[in-house]
Amino acid sequence: MKKAYTTLFVSILLSFSVFGQTGFLPNFFGDFYKRDLTNPSNAILIGTTQNQIGASDFSSDGVLYAISGADNGLYILDTTDATATFITSITPSGSEFWTGMANDPTDGTMYVCSTDGNSSTFYTLDLETGATTIIGSGMIEDGVTGIAFDDTGQMFAIFLVRKFYSIDKTNGQATYIGDFNMAVSGLPHHGLDFDPETQTMFMVSYNVFELDNELWTVDLTTGANTLVGSVDIWTGTIAVRPPVMLTAGFTANATEICEDEIINFTDESMGNPDSWLWTFEGGDPATSTDQNPVVAYTNEGQYDVTLEVSNGSGSNTVTMTDYISVFGKPTPEVQGPETVCAGHAETYSTLYNEGNTYDWEVSGGEIISGAGTSEIVVEWGAAGEGTVVVTESSPECEGTSAIFEVLIDPCTGIETNFDWQQRLYPNPAQKEIILDVTDMRANRLTILDSKGQSIFYQTLSKTDVQIRIDISSFTQGLYFLCISANDGNDILLKFVKSE
Repeated sequence: MKKAYTTLFVSILLSFSVFGQTGFLPNFFGDFYKRDLTNPSNAILIGTTQNQIGASDFSSDGVLYAISGADNGLYILDTTDATATFITSITPSGSEFWTGMANDPTDGTMYVCSTDGNSSTFYTLDLETGATTIIGSGMIEDGVTGIAFDDTGQMFAIFLVRKFYSIDKTNGQATYIGDFNMAVSGLPHHGLDFDPETQTMFMVSYNVFELDNELWTVDLTTGANTLVGSVDIWTGTIAVRPPVMLTAGFTANATEICEDEIINFTDESMGNPDSWLWTFEGGDPATSTDQNPVVAYTNEGQYDVTLEVSNGSGSNTVTMTDYISVFGKPTPEVQGPETVCAGHAETYSTLYNEGNTYDWEVSGGEIISGAGTSEIVVEWGAAGEGTVVVTESSPECEGTSAIFEVLIDPCTGIETNFDWQQRLYPNPAQKEIILDVTDMRANRLTILDSKGQSIFYQTLSKTDVQIRIDISSFTQGLYFLCISANDGNDILLKFVKSE
């Protein structure tokens, strides 16, 4: 429940003092001391805090709570500067006043007790709200003035009549252990707490013969008390800091990422671990012994993270299930004509995914409609080269297409390199092209797409003068009509299929 630290401090007399076991003891007037429990005169004044503190103890997570008799206020005491943070007011039963506070190390429950010098009441205490629940009252003897738990979860109590009891924490019933063998008395200036590291029960009590508050150890089997030393007049509580248990814990700078991103993990373990073993489901690396590793995730999914820490005397493991969520990136591809005519408008698109947005970038032309959607219309400029790129964004991630290269052709007319006349029209065409042949040397024609693939073939006869070709099924873009002649000469004509 508590842990002592060995640390080097500068005493209030500006001489160096080495502390052994340490306890935190505020007095009636608000002077808040950190004392060496093996030599309580060796003390450091932390500062001035709330006065009339009559009950205090550390919670399982190392926060020091206290109750002031001045206002029945529940406070958090800062052990570095004595600052008191008010939580709420809590009222004891009847005319009783608060005399003890103790944390059960086995389950983290905080207990408090109150007395009026005749009867006493035990409660559990909700540290967030200040709500108390009575577990027992009407105790024997003449008042409980301090309570504490050992590390097994057994509660003990001291009474005004200098007797020592064990307490049933479920109903507050007391079992007599024995009398103190030295004079201790005085209400309400008593305190009790247990140091699990040394298995020692410490008691602060008033010595009516010495007119002083003193620190004692108490035998848990007999109640016999042994004087350690003076702790200053009007000190009515003692709290020994709980040991920091080895507990694995970690955080990450992000838990939701896109594919191919990295996460920085930070060790937040308690208990001074000196070795770490991480396991990253779906991560790269899959395991690490670094204290604060960096991990990449390449595939979409939800992944566990496990950390095992050790410190030479033990180990502890924590697993966070589905801690990391990796979202897939959109993979847009640009579709549209690769060869276009200068000054013409063409349509480009990518697969539409509901809920996603689209950001297009075009060089060599201008988007004239569809910006922000999955389909745009581009009016191409001067002859040369152009590009189309689209970035698709989902609610979680974004992905950018490969650069789609476009050849912008001047498309100035039909080439003639025979000594006979021919004409291809209309150009551009939507449904049909017509080819007039005035020389019978042509024997076949082939239509090629912009990638040079043959998509249409027809043999010509000597009687063919006008040829009509249905192009309604062609996709829009630039095409080439190759006319082959009997003498081995070819002519290449261009035409554009429009919508």
